[in-house]
Amino acid sequence: MKYNPMGEFILTMIKAKYIGEDDIDLRRGETYEVHKISDDNRFLGVKDRSGEVYAYPKELFEIVENED
Repeated sequence: MKYNPMGEFILTMIKAKYIGEDDIDLRRGETYEVHKISDDNRFLGVKDRSGEVYAYPKELFEIVENED
């Protein structure tokens, strides 16, 4: 996790490819904006086709671009 000099949490944005089965708001092979949402490494915050950010299991995605 990253924090600014004032100790405030900085949201880290990365790109990840969905590798699960097609879903209403996710398509296999498409790349989405993804956020690490907590110390819990099981989930990622994903901005899906609806335009909203939802928590999805990390194993459904392959990281393709880190912010770092």
